[in-house]
Amino acid sequence: MLRLLAIVAAAVLALSGCGTDTSPPNLATGGATKTGGATNTGGSSPATGGNSATGGATGGSANPGGTIALGGSPATGGSAGTGGAASTGGVTNTGGAMNAGGAANTGGAANTGGALATGGARTGGASTTGGTTSTGGTTITGGATVAGGAMVTGGNTNTGGATATGGTIAQTCGAIASTATRPQMTATQAANYTVAKYLNGSDGWSPSGVTLPTSATYTVAADGSGTHKTVTAALTATSGSARVNILVKPGTYREKITYTGSAPVTLYGADTDASKVVIVNNKTAADTGGDSKTSATFITKSAGFQAKNLTFANDFDEAGTNCSTNCQGVAFFSTGDKTVLDNVRLLGNQDTACFDTADFATVARVYITNSFIQGDTDFIYGRAIVVIEDSDIHYTTSWKPTNAGRMLAPSTVGSKTYGFLVYHSNFTADANTLTNKIYLGRAWDEQNASANGQLLIRECVLGGHIRLVDSWAAAASSARVFDSATNRLTEYCNTGPGAGQ
Repeated sequence: MLRLLAIVAAAVLALSGCGTDTSPPNLATGGATKTGGATNTGGSSPATGGNSATGGATGGSANPGGTIALGGSPATGGSAGTGGAASTGGVTNTGGAMNAGGAANTGGAANTGGALATGGARTGGASTTGGTTSTGGTTITGGATVAGGAMVTGGNTNTGGATATGGTIAQTCGAIASTATRPQMTATQAANYTVAKYLNGSDGWSPSGVTLPTSATYTVAADGSGTHKTVTAALTATSGSARVNILVKPGTYREKITYTGSAPVTLYGADTDASKVVIVNNKTAADTGGDSKTSATFITKSAGFQAKNLTFANDFDEAGTNCSTNCQGVAFFSTGDKTVLDNVRLLGNQDTACFDTADFATVARVYITNSFIQGDTDFIYGRAIVVIEDSDIHYTTSWKPTNAGRMLAPSTVGSKTYGFLVYHSNFTADANTLTNKIYLGRAWDEQNASANGQLLIRECVLGGHIRLVDSWAAAASSARVFDSATNRLTEYCNTGPGAGQ
Protein backbone atom coordinates (compact mmCIF):
# COMPACT_ATOMS: atom_id res chain seq x y z
CA MET A 1 0.00 0.00 0.00
CA LEU A 2 2.87 2.41 0.70
CA ARG A 3 4.26 1.72 -2.73
CA LEU A 4 0.83 2.36 -4.24
CA LEU A 5 0.48 5.72 -2.52
CA ALA A 6 3.96 6.76 -3.66
CA ILE A 7 3.14 6.04 -7.28
CA VAL A 8 -0.11 8.01 -7.03
CA ALA A 9 1.68 11.01 -5.50
CA ALA A 10 4.32 10.97 -8.24
CA ALA A 11 1.64 10.95 -10.95
CA VAL A 12 -0.20 13.91 -9.41
CA LEU A 13 3.00 15.97 -9.12
CA ALA A 14 3.90 15.26 -12.71
CA LEU A 15 0.51 16.44 -13.89
CA SER A 16 0.58 19.68 -11.95
CA GLY A 17 3.75 20.90 -13.62
CA CYS A 18 3.36 20.29 -17.40
CA GLY A 19 0.00 21.48 -18.63
CA THR A 20 -0.37 22.88 -22.14
CA ASP A 21 -1.53 26.46 -22.54
CA THR A 22 -4.47 26.19 -24.90
CA SER A 23 -5.65 29.77 -24.68
CA PRO A 24 -6.09 31.18 -28.17
CA PRO A 25 -3.39 33.56 -29.40
CA ASN A 26 -4.04 37.13 -30.17
CA LEU A 27 -5.02 37.62 -33.79
CA ALA A 28 -1.95 39.79 -34.18
CA THR A 29 0.19 36.69 -33.78
CA GLY A 30 -1.03 35.16 -36.91
CA GLY A 31 -4.52 33.95 -36.22
CA ALA A 32 -6.94 32.89 -33.60
CA THR A 33 -6.10 29.21 -33.79
CA LYS A 34 -2.43 28.55 -34.34
CA THR A 35 -1.18 25.05 -33.95
CA GLY A 36 -3.16 23.44 -31.21
CA GLY A 37 -5.92 26.02 -31.26
CA ALA A 38 -9.59 25.84 -31.92
CA THR A 39 -9.25 23.83 -35.08
CA ASN A 40 -5.63 23.14 -35.30
CA THR A 41 -4.16 19.82 -34.49
CA GLY A 42 -6.94 19.17 -32.11
CA GLY A 43 -9.79 21.30 -33.44
CA SER A 44 -13.36 21.20 -32.29
CA SER A 45 -14.18 18.28 -34.46
CA PRO A 46 -12.23 18.17 -37.62
CA ALA A 47 -8.73 17.79 -36.26
CA THR A 48 -6.94 15.09 -34.36
CA GLY A 49 -6.94 16.36 -30.89
CA GLY A 50 -10.40 17.18 -29.60
CA ASN A 51 -12.05 20.39 -28.68
CA SER A 52 -9.09 22.67 -28.24
CA ALA A 53 -5.71 20.96 -28.33
CA THR A 54 -4.01 17.65 -28.91
CA GLY A 55 -5.52 15.30 -26.47
CA GLY A 56 -9.25 15.72 -26.30
CA ALA A 57 -11.19 18.51 -24.72
CA THR A 58 -7.88 19.48 -23.23
CA GLY A 59 -6.58 15.98 -23.05
CA GLY A 60 -9.06 14.98 -20.36
CA SER A 61 -9.98 16.96 -17.31
CA ALA A 62 -6.41 17.95 -16.64
CA ASN A 63 -3.94 16.16 -18.89
CA PRO A 64 -3.70 14.65 -22.39
CA GLY A 65 -5.24 11.26 -22.23
CA GLY A 66 -7.85 10.81 -19.51
CA THR A 67 -10.04 12.36 -16.95
CA ILE A 68 -7.00 13.33 -14.92
CA ALA A 69 -3.97 11.54 -16.33
CA LEU A 70 -2.75 9.63 -19.36
CA GLY A 71 -5.01 6.67 -19.53
CA GLY A 72 -7.86 6.66 -17.05
CA SER A 73 -9.84 8.50 -14.48
CA PRO A 74 -6.64 9.52 -12.65
CA ALA A 75 -3.96 7.36 -14.31
CA THR A 76 -3.15 5.41 -17.45
CA GLY A 77 -5.56 2.63 -18.27
CA GLY A 78 -8.96 1.32 -17.36
CA SER A 79 -11.63 2.73 -15.14
CA ALA A 80 -8.95 4.29 -13.00
CA GLY A 81 -5.76 2.96 -14.48
CA THR A 82 -4.42 0.38 -16.86
CA GLY A 83 -4.68 -2.64 -14.64
CA GLY A 84 -6.44 -3.56 -11.43
CA ALA A 85 -8.07 -2.03 -8.43
CA ALA A 86 -5.22 -2.08 -6.02
CA SER A 87 -2.60 -4.28 -7.57
CA THR A 88 -0.13 -3.22 -10.22
CA GLY A 89 -1.99 -0.12 -11.24
CA GLY A 90 -5.00 -0.32 -8.90
CA VAL A 91 -7.73 2.25 -8.45
CA THR A 92 -5.35 5.13 -8.86
CA ASN A 93 -2.33 3.29 -10.20
CA THR A 94 -1.17 1.77 -13.45
CA GLY A 95 -3.80 -0.89 -13.85
CA GLY A 96 -7.40 -1.74 -14.18
CA ALA A 97 -10.27 -2.96 -12.12
CA MET A 98 -8.44 -5.52 -9.97
CA ASN A 99 -5.20 -6.78 -11.41
CA ALA A 100 -2.89 -5.78 -14.22
CA GLY A 101 -5.53 -5.78 -16.86
CA GLY A 102 -8.97 -5.93 -15.31
CA ALA A 103 -11.35 -7.33 -12.77
CA ALA A 104 -9.82 -10.75 -12.48
CA ASN A 105 -7.48 -11.31 -15.37
CA THR A 106 -4.89 -9.40 -17.31
CA GLY A 107 -6.94 -7.26 -19.61
CA GLY A 108 -10.06 -5.85 -17.95
CA ALA A 109 -13.32 -7.45 -16.82
CA ALA A 110 -12.60 -10.73 -18.53
CA ASN A 111 -9.87 -10.20 -21.09
CA THR A 112 -7.02 -7.88 -21.86
CA GLY A 113 -8.84 -4.68 -22.34
CA GLY A 114 -11.89 -4.69 -20.10
CA ALA A 115 -15.39 -3.53 -20.86
CA LEU A 116 -14.94 -1.25 -23.85
CA ALA A 117 -11.67 -1.36 -25.77
CA THR A 118 -8.48 0.39 -26.59
CA GLY A 119 -9.82 3.77 -27.27
CA GLY A 120 -13.41 4.62 -26.90
CA ALA A 121 -15.64 6.78 -28.92
CA ARG A 122 -12.94 8.74 -30.79
CA THR A 123 -9.26 9.34 -31.28
CA GLY A 124 -9.19 12.91 -32.48
CA GLY A 125 -12.21 14.98 -31.79
CA ALA A 126 -15.85 14.80 -32.68
CA SER A 127 -15.31 13.10 -36.00
CA THR A 128 -11.67 12.39 -36.82
CA THR A 129 -9.24 9.51 -36.54
CA GLY A 130 -10.92 6.72 -34.74
CA GLY A 131 -14.37 8.22 -35.14
CA THR A 132 -17.16 6.81 -33.11
CA THR A 133 -16.26 3.37 -34.39
CA SER A 134 -12.50 2.88 -34.18
CA THR A 135 -10.33 0.06 -32.86
CA GLY A 136 -11.83 -1.27 -29.73
CA GLY A 137 -14.76 -3.40 -28.70
CA THR A 138 -16.80 -4.42 -25.77
CA THR A 139 -14.30 -6.88 -24.36
CA ILE A 140 -11.17 -6.36 -26.42
CA THR A 141 -7.84 -4.79 -25.50
CA GLY A 142 -8.66 -1.73 -23.56
CA GLY A 143 -10.36 -1.60 -20.22
CA ALA A 144 -13.46 0.08 -18.95
CA THR A 145 -12.29 3.34 -20.41
CA VAL A 146 -8.84 2.06 -21.33
CA ALA A 147 -5.72 3.75 -22.68
CA GLY A 148 -7.10 7.17 -22.80
CA GLY A 149 -9.61 7.01 -20.00
CA ALA A 150 -12.81 8.98 -19.89
CA MET A 151 -11.74 11.50 -22.49
CA VAL A 152 -8.63 9.88 -24.01
CA THR A 153 -6.06 11.30 -26.35
CA GLY A 154 -7.92 13.36 -28.84
CA GLY A 155 -11.57 12.54 -28.37
CA ASN A 156 -14.69 12.79 -26.35
CA THR A 157 -14.40 9.40 -24.70
CA ASN A 158 -11.95 6.80 -25.94
CA THR A 159 -9.76 5.70 -28.81
CA GLY A 160 -11.68 2.75 -30.06
CA GLY A 161 -15.29 1.94 -30.69
CA ALA A 162 -18.56 1.45 -28.91
CA THR A 163 -18.60 -2.33 -29.11
CA ALA A 164 -15.80 -3.93 -31.12
CA THR A 165 -13.08 -3.32 -33.65
CA GLY A 166 -14.59 -0.66 -35.80
CA GLY A 167 -17.51 0.20 -33.54
CA THR A 168 -21.07 0.47 -34.73
CA ILE A 169 -21.56 4.08 -35.83
CA ALA A 170 -19.88 5.72 -38.81
CA GLN A 171 -18.25 9.14 -38.70
CA THR A 172 -20.77 11.94 -38.66
CA CYS A 173 -20.26 14.99 -40.80
CA GLY A 174 -22.52 17.78 -39.67
CA ALA A 175 -26.23 18.41 -39.76
CA ILE A 176 -26.47 19.97 -43.22
CA ALA A 177 -27.81 17.58 -45.83
CA SER A 178 -26.53 17.94 -49.37
CA THR A 179 -28.78 20.29 -51.34
CA ALA A 180 -28.69 22.04 -54.69
CA THR A 181 -27.65 25.30 -53.03
CA ARG A 182 -25.29 23.78 -50.47
CA PRO A 183 -23.78 20.57 -51.88
CA GLN A 184 -21.82 18.18 -49.64
CA MET A 185 -19.30 15.58 -50.77
CA THR A 186 -19.69 11.98 -49.77
CA ALA A 187 -16.85 10.20 -47.95
CA THR A 188 -16.05 8.32 -51.15
CA GLN A 189 -15.77 11.53 -53.14
CA ALA A 190 -13.75 13.26 -50.41
CA ALA A 191 -11.13 10.51 -50.54
CA ASN A 192 -9.98 12.00 -53.85
CA TYR A 193 -9.64 15.53 -52.44
CA THR A 194 -6.92 15.33 -49.80
CA VAL A 195 -3.95 17.61 -49.14
CA ALA A 196 -1.67 15.13 -50.89
CA LYS A 197 -3.92 14.89 -53.95
CA TYR A 198 -3.83 18.67 -54.35
CA LEU A 199 -0.10 19.19 -53.84
CA ASN A 200 1.84 16.05 -54.80
CA GLY A 201 1.70 16.62 -58.54
CA SER A 202 4.14 14.59 -60.66
CA ASP A 203 7.09 15.31 -58.33
CA GLY A 204 5.55 14.22 -55.02
CA TRP A 205 5.80 17.66 -53.39
CA SER A 206 4.66 17.30 -49.77
CA PRO A 207 5.34 20.47 -47.73
CA SER A 208 4.69 20.67 -44.00
CA GLY A 209 5.68 24.28 -43.30
CA VAL A 210 8.87 26.35 -43.25
CA THR A 211 11.91 25.26 -41.26
CA LEU A 212 13.88 28.29 -40.13
CA PRO A 213 17.48 28.33 -41.34
CA THR A 214 20.38 28.17 -38.92
CA SER A 215 21.82 31.38 -40.35
CA ALA A 216 20.72 34.24 -42.58
CA THR A 217 22.20 35.11 -45.94
CA TYR A 218 21.07 38.71 -45.46
CA THR A 219 19.54 40.59 -42.54
CA VAL A 220 17.09 43.46 -43.00
CA ALA A 221 16.95 46.07 -40.22
CA ALA A 222 15.54 49.56 -40.61
CA ASP A 223 18.01 50.90 -38.05
CA GLY A 224 20.99 49.89 -40.17
CA SER A 225 22.12 47.04 -37.94
CA GLY A 226 21.71 44.47 -40.73
CA THR A 227 23.11 44.00 -44.20
CA HIS A 228 20.22 45.99 -45.72
CA LYS A 229 17.71 48.56 -44.49
CA THR A 230 14.85 47.45 -46.75
CA VAL A 231 13.40 44.13 -47.89
CA THR A 232 13.63 45.37 -51.47
CA ALA A 233 17.37 45.90 -51.18
CA ALA A 234 17.96 42.42 -49.77
CA LEU A 235 15.90 40.78 -52.52
CA THR A 236 17.71 42.80 -55.17
CA ALA A 237 21.01 41.43 -53.86
CA THR A 238 20.00 37.78 -54.39
CA SER A 239 21.35 35.81 -57.33
CA GLY A 240 22.13 32.28 -58.46
CA SER A 241 20.04 29.16 -57.86
CA ALA A 242 20.81 28.29 -54.21
CA ARG A 243 18.25 29.21 -51.54
CA VAL A 244 18.71 32.67 -50.02
CA ASN A 245 17.62 33.19 -46.40
CA ILE A 246 16.56 36.72 -45.50
CA LEU A 247 15.95 37.54 -41.84
CA VAL A 248 13.79 40.62 -41.30
CA LYS A 249 14.15 42.22 -37.88
CA PRO A 250 11.09 43.61 -36.06
CA GLY A 251 9.64 46.77 -37.54
CA THR A 252 7.24 48.15 -40.12
CA TYR A 253 8.59 48.24 -43.67
CA ARG A 254 6.46 50.42 -45.91
CA GLU A 255 7.50 49.12 -49.28
CA LYS A 256 6.00 47.89 -52.54
CA ILE A 257 8.03 44.85 -53.53
CA THR A 258 8.31 42.66 -56.62
CA TYR A 259 10.63 39.66 -56.66
CA THR A 260 11.33 37.77 -59.89
CA GLY A 261 14.82 36.44 -59.20
CA SER A 262 16.15 32.96 -59.95
CA ALA A 263 17.06 32.08 -56.36
CA PRO A 264 14.40 30.53 -54.11
CA VAL A 265 13.97 32.79 -51.09
CA THR A 266 13.01 32.19 -47.47
CA LEU A 267 11.84 35.49 -45.96
CA TYR A 268 11.31 35.27 -42.22
CA GLY A 269 11.09 36.88 -38.82
CA ALA A 270 12.82 35.30 -35.85
CA ASP A 271 9.89 35.78 -33.45
CA THR A 272 6.77 33.60 -33.63
CA ASP A 273 4.68 36.75 -33.16
CA ALA A 274 3.96 37.51 -36.81
CA SER A 275 2.82 41.05 -35.97
CA LYS A 276 6.35 42.13 -35.11
CA VAL A 277 7.45 42.23 -38.76
CA VAL A 278 5.03 44.08 -41.05
CA ILE A 279 5.52 44.66 -44.77
CA VAL A 280 2.79 47.08 -45.82
CA ASN A 281 1.61 49.47 -48.52
CA ASN A 282 -1.68 51.06 -49.54
CA LYS A 283 -1.87 50.90 -53.34
CA THR A 284 -5.12 49.93 -55.04
CA ALA A 285 -6.31 48.94 -58.50
CA ALA A 286 -7.02 52.62 -59.09
CA ASP A 287 -3.27 53.28 -58.71
CA THR A 288 -2.28 50.56 -61.18
CA GLY A 289 -4.58 51.10 -64.14
CA GLY A 290 -7.44 48.99 -62.82
CA ASP A 291 -5.37 45.83 -62.31
CA SER A 292 -5.83 44.63 -58.75
CA LYS A 293 -2.98 42.10 -58.94
CA THR A 294 -0.33 44.72 -59.59
CA SER A 295 -1.53 46.76 -56.62
CA ALA A 296 -0.03 44.13 -54.30
CA THR A 297 2.27 45.15 -51.47
CA PHE A 298 4.37 42.03 -52.10
CA ILE A 299 4.64 40.25 -55.45
CA THR A 300 6.66 37.08 -56.01
CA LYS A 301 6.89 35.32 -59.37
CA SER A 302 9.72 32.96 -58.42
CA ALA A 303 9.46 29.25 -57.62
CA GLY A 304 10.14 28.02 -54.11
CA PHE A 305 9.32 31.25 -52.28
CA GLN A 306 8.78 30.79 -48.53
CA ALA A 307 7.70 33.17 -45.77
CA LYS A 308 7.35 32.66 -42.03
CA ASN A 309 6.60 34.71 -38.91
CA LEU A 310 5.64 37.99 -40.60
CA THR A 311 2.76 40.08 -41.95
CA PHE A 312 1.92 41.21 -45.49
CA ALA A 313 -0.69 43.97 -45.43
CA ASN A 314 -2.50 46.46 -47.61
CA ASP A 315 -3.82 49.21 -45.34
CA PHE A 316 -5.72 51.30 -47.87
CA ASP A 317 -8.70 52.80 -46.05
CA GLU A 318 -11.68 52.24 -48.35
CA ALA A 319 -14.17 53.54 -45.81
CA GLY A 320 -12.19 56.66 -44.95
CA THR A 321 -11.69 57.60 -48.61
CA ASN A 322 -15.27 56.75 -49.64
CA CYS A 323 -13.83 54.54 -52.36
CA SER A 324 -16.44 53.18 -54.79
CA THR A 325 -14.50 51.82 -57.82
CA ASN A 326 -11.16 50.04 -58.26
CA CYS A 327 -10.86 49.77 -54.49
CA GLN A 328 -9.13 46.39 -54.51
CA GLY A 329 -5.93 46.49 -52.50
CA VAL A 330 -3.85 43.30 -52.60
CA ALA A 331 -1.44 42.43 -49.79
CA PHE A 332 0.22 39.36 -51.33
CA PHE A 333 0.37 38.10 -54.94
CA SER A 334 2.24 35.02 -56.17
CA THR A 335 2.55 33.08 -59.41
CA GLY A 336 5.50 30.79 -58.61
CA ASP A 337 5.24 27.06 -57.96
CA LYS A 338 5.88 25.57 -54.50
CA THR A 339 5.10 28.72 -52.53
CA VAL A 340 4.86 28.13 -48.75
CA LEU A 341 3.45 30.53 -46.15
CA ASP A 342 3.78 29.49 -42.50
CA ASN A 343 2.59 31.60 -39.54
CA VAL A 344 1.91 34.52 -41.83
CA ARG A 345 -0.77 37.20 -41.57
CA LEU A 346 -2.35 38.46 -44.81
CA LEU A 347 -4.35 41.60 -44.05
CA GLY A 348 -6.61 43.63 -46.31
CA ASN A 349 -10.21 44.04 -47.39
CA GLN A 350 -11.11 43.31 -51.01
CA ASP A 351 -8.71 40.95 -52.86
CA THR A 352 -6.32 40.55 -49.92
CA ALA A 353 -4.41 37.57 -51.34
CA CYS A 354 -4.12 36.44 -54.96
CA PHE A 355 -2.54 33.05 -55.68
CA ASP A 356 -2.23 32.88 -59.43
CA THR A 357 -0.37 31.19 -62.28
CA ALA A 358 1.82 32.68 -65.00
CA ASP A 359 -0.84 31.73 -67.57
CA PHE A 360 -3.90 29.51 -67.92
CA ALA A 361 -1.83 26.42 -68.84
CA THR A 362 0.79 26.66 -66.08
CA VAL A 363 0.47 24.95 -62.70
CA ALA A 364 1.47 26.75 -59.50
CA ARG A 365 1.03 25.17 -56.07
CA VAL A 366 0.71 27.06 -52.78
CA TYR A 367 0.68 25.65 -49.24
CA ILE A 368 -0.47 27.86 -46.35
CA THR A 369 -0.40 26.67 -42.76
CA ASN A 370 -0.86 28.11 -39.29
CA SER A 371 -1.80 31.50 -40.75
CA PHE A 372 -4.42 34.27 -40.62
CA ILE A 373 -6.11 35.73 -43.72
CA GLN A 374 -8.45 38.70 -43.36
CA GLY A 375 -10.77 40.52 -45.75
CA ASP A 376 -14.33 41.08 -46.91
CA THR A 377 -14.67 40.47 -50.66
CA ASP A 378 -12.98 37.73 -52.75
CA PHE A 379 -10.07 38.04 -50.38
CA ILE A 380 -8.56 34.68 -51.33
CA TYR A 381 -8.63 34.24 -55.09
CA GLY A 382 -6.76 33.12 -58.21
CA ARG A 383 -5.93 30.24 -60.57
CA ALA A 384 -3.30 28.42 -58.47
CA ILE A 385 -3.70 25.13 -56.62
CA VAL A 386 -3.94 26.29 -53.00
CA VAL A 387 -4.15 24.33 -49.75
CA ILE A 388 -4.95 26.31 -46.60
CA GLU A 389 -4.51 24.19 -43.48
CA ASP A 390 -4.81 24.86 -39.74
CA SER A 391 -5.49 28.55 -40.34
CA ASP A 392 -8.06 31.31 -39.73
CA ILE A 393 -10.12 32.86 -42.52
CA HIS A 394 -11.47 36.01 -40.94
CA TYR A 395 -14.27 38.22 -42.24
CA THR A 396 -14.10 41.91 -41.35
CA THR A 397 -16.80 44.59 -41.58
CA SER A 398 -14.41 47.55 -41.48
CA TRP A 399 -15.24 48.58 -45.03
CA LYS A 400 -18.63 47.02 -45.75
CA PRO A 401 -20.82 47.19 -42.65
CA THR A 402 -23.73 45.91 -44.78
CA ASN A 403 -22.11 42.46 -44.64
CA ALA A 404 -22.05 41.75 -48.36
CA GLY A 405 -19.16 39.35 -48.08
CA ARG A 406 -17.98 36.66 -50.45
CA MET A 407 -14.79 35.18 -49.10
CA LEU A 408 -13.09 32.81 -51.58
CA ALA A 409 -13.04 33.15 -55.36
CA PRO A 410 -11.10 30.39 -57.14
CA SER A 411 -10.54 30.67 -60.86
CA THR A 412 -9.46 27.10 -61.53
CA VAL A 413 -9.35 26.28 -65.23
CA GLY A 414 -12.21 23.93 -66.06
CA SER A 415 -9.90 21.19 -67.35
CA LYS A 416 -7.93 21.01 -64.08
CA THR A 417 -9.12 18.80 -61.22
CA TYR A 418 -7.77 20.74 -58.26
CA GLY A 419 -8.15 24.37 -57.24
CA PHE A 420 -8.59 25.43 -53.59
CA LEU A 421 -8.76 23.23 -50.48
CA VAL A 422 -9.42 24.73 -47.04
CA TYR A 423 -8.74 22.04 -44.46
CA HIS A 424 -8.92 21.89 -40.64
CA SER A 425 -9.36 25.66 -40.43
CA ASN A 426 -11.59 28.22 -38.71
CA PHE A 427 -13.98 30.62 -40.43
CA THR A 428 -14.32 33.56 -38.05
CA ALA A 429 -15.71 37.11 -38.18
CA ASP A 430 -15.54 40.34 -36.23
CA ALA A 431 -18.20 41.23 -33.69
CA ASN A 432 -20.18 43.46 -36.07
CA THR A 433 -20.79 40.70 -38.61
CA LEU A 434 -24.40 39.64 -38.95
CA THR A 435 -25.49 36.04 -38.43
CA ASN A 436 -26.36 33.86 -41.43
CA LYS A 437 -25.22 36.52 -43.88
CA ILE A 438 -21.80 35.82 -45.44
CA TYR A 439 -21.16 33.60 -48.45
CA LEU A 440 -18.33 31.09 -48.33
CA GLY A 441 -17.39 32.25 -51.79
CA ARG A 442 -18.08 32.17 -55.51
CA ALA A 443 -16.41 31.19 -58.77
CA TRP A 444 -14.42 33.99 -60.34
CA ASP A 445 -15.17 33.11 -63.97
CA GLU A 446 -12.10 35.12 -64.85
CA GLN A 447 -12.40 36.94 -68.19
CA ASN A 448 -15.89 35.42 -68.42
CA ALA A 449 -14.36 32.05 -69.28
CA SER A 450 -16.42 28.88 -69.13
CA ALA A 451 -17.57 27.73 -65.71
CA ASN A 452 -14.48 27.38 -63.54
CA GLY A 453 -13.28 27.50 -59.97
CA GLN A 454 -12.85 24.40 -57.80
CA LEU A 455 -13.07 24.70 -54.01
CA LEU A 456 -13.61 22.22 -51.19
CA ILE A 457 -14.03 23.37 -47.59
CA ARG A 458 -13.25 20.27 -45.58
CA GLU A 459 -13.44 19.48 -41.86
CA CYS A 460 -13.49 23.14 -40.86
CA VAL A 461 -15.33 25.03 -38.11
CA LEU A 462 -17.75 27.55 -39.61
CA GLY A 463 -18.89 30.55 -37.59
CA GLY A 464 -22.48 31.72 -37.39
CA HIS A 465 -21.88 34.40 -40.02
CA ILE A 466 -21.98 31.77 -42.81
CA ARG A 467 -25.20 31.50 -44.79
CA LEU A 468 -26.90 28.21 -43.96
CA VAL A 469 -29.17 27.58 -46.92
CA ASP A 470 -27.27 29.07 -49.86
CA SER A 471 -23.58 29.44 -49.02
CA TRP A 472 -22.33 30.09 -52.60
CA ALA A 473 -22.90 33.32 -54.50
CA ALA A 474 -23.16 33.97 -58.24
CA ALA A 475 -19.86 34.11 -60.14
CA ALA A 476 -17.82 37.31 -59.83
CA SER A 477 -17.17 38.21 -63.48
CA SER A 478 -20.00 36.54 -65.36
CA ALA A 479 -22.75 36.79 -62.71
CA ARG A 480 -23.50 33.15 -63.54
CA VAL A 481 -25.88 31.84 -60.88
CA PHE A 482 -24.46 29.06 -58.75
CA ASP A 483 -25.45 25.64 -60.05
CA SER A 484 -24.31 22.54 -58.18
CA ALA A 485 -24.49 20.54 -61.41
CA THR A 486 -21.80 22.65 -63.09
CA ASN A 487 -20.01 24.47 -60.27
CA ARG A 488 -17.27 22.75 -58.28
CA LEU A 489 -17.80 24.52 -54.97
CA THR A 490 -18.61 22.13 -52.17
CA GLU A 491 -18.10 21.06 -48.54
CA TYR A 492 -17.29 17.97 -46.53
CA CYS A 493 -17.66 17.21 -42.83
CA ASN A 494 -17.72 20.79 -41.49
CA THR A 495 -18.96 21.71 -38.02
CA GLY A 496 -19.96 24.84 -36.09
CA PRO A 497 -23.04 27.08 -36.27
CA GLY A 498 -22.34 27.95 -39.90
CA ALA A 499 -22.59 24.25 -40.70
CA GLY A 500 -25.88 23.89 -38.86
CA GLN A 501 -24.47 22.70 -35.55
